[in-house]
Amino acid sequence: MKTRIMIGLLTAVSALPAMAQGSAAGGGNSFQTFADIVIFLVAACAAVFCYFLRKDFKAEQVRAAAEVNALKVAIKNQQEEARQEVGRLSREVEDLKEQLRQKHVEPAVKMAPKPQVEREKFPKRLFLTRPDERGVFMGVSRDFEPGNSIFELTTPDGRTGSFKVIDDAEVHHLALMMPTENLTRACTGDNIQVSGGKRRIVTEAPGKAVCENGAWRVTEMARISYHN
Repeated sequence: MKTRIMIGLLTAVSALPAMAQGSAAGGGNSFQTFADIVIFLVAACAAVFCYFLRKDFKAEQVRAAAEVNALKVAIKNQQEEARQEVGRLSREVEDLKEQLRQKHVEPAVKMAPKPQVEREKFPKRLFLTRPDERGVFMGVSRDFEPGNSIFELTTPDGRTGSFKVIDDAEVHHLALMMPTENLTRACTGDNIQVSGGKRRIVTEAPGKAVCENGAWRVTEMARISYHN
């Protein structure tokens, strides 16, 4: 459309020389008319040119605005993608730190576990051998030892306890063979130094003992008697 209008105006302008010759031959009035036509055509060309120039400018403005908006949207999308990527990388870094921390801490825990203190259960029963001259039992065991154990001790706390002669025929036979060595340092009774003909020992009242540095010492003698 723009091209057709411009071609028409240019065609009209190109015909002006011929019209000028005709006007010169026709006289003054004809020349004035010709001048008016020229002015009109020039003004029309200028008006048309300005119209299309302004139209093109507006179209260019619209296109530029659309490109700017598209660029803003693209930048915003890129910023959002960058933010998400930074968040993902931060989480991965934290996961790696946690894995490294566990690799460094776990071996140390395995190599140096907390010691577990086994709590002893009370009351407890122990077996004692004969005492020495100080009244300290020469041996202590958690289990009965035939030929060695003579006394049975019960302790409620591992520090104090009460004891008696083990009620067993073999123990009685062993103890009565040497009563002075086996019994009189921990027991008392009527004439217990002499055991001839006796085969059984009865504990009439248990004795008491205390644990000192892992050894049990008589604090109160047991009272015993011999029987056939």
